[in-house]
This record gives sequence, structure tokens and C-alpha cells, in this order.
Amino acid sequence: MRLRIRLEREVVVPYSLAEVRRQQAAGRLPRTDLAAWEGSGHWVPLGSVPEVGAGVDAAGAADTARRRSRTVRRWLKALAAILLALLFLFELCSRGHGGRRAAWPAPRPSP
Repeated sequence: MRLRIRLEREVVVPYSLAEVRRQQAAGRLPRTDLAAWEGSGHWVPLGSVPEVGAGVDAAGAADTARRRSRTVRRWLKALAAILLALLFLFELCSRGHGGRRAAWPAPRPSP
């Protein structure tokens, strides 16, 4: 049997199960798109179709993991940049007093 997929209120030609799985793997068919078996007027979310639901979940999980991994890497880069900036400022402040560490702000010499 073949599935009809509704994309943004437009019914496209029926897909075979193999084609639906290929489209899912490529990320072109989200689990929220509506699908109906040929000859049926009952539209359901693609993620709830038992024959393809597992594939949609696996593709969605892989996509989520990829996005989460990118987000973590971005946060780590930002954190590393902040730590380097703080280290630079700390070194800059301590060099201005002959190498000794001074209280902030530096005490002024008395006249």
C-alpha cells in the first residue's frame, strides 16, 4: 500500500513505504505532517503511523542529538572565550603593580 502525505494543505502523490522512509532519513518529512493510506480519508500525523513511526522517531532523535551537540559546542566555545578574557584581565591588572597582586582598586601612595 502507498501513503498520501499532506504538506502544508497540499496533497502530494502517494509514496511507497520505502520512499517515505528515505524522505524521513533526509529530514524532509517531519512527524507532524499528515498521512493517509491510499483509499482512506482518515488523516493522521505521520509519527503515529505504525509502519513508519519508528523511522520518524529515529530520524527526529538523530536530528535533535545533532542540534544539541552543536549547541553544547557553541556554549563551550563561548565559555572558553570568557575565561580567556578574564585571565587576560587578571594578568593585565597584576602586571601594573610591579608583579605583586594588589587590592582592587590599587591603593594610592600617600603624599
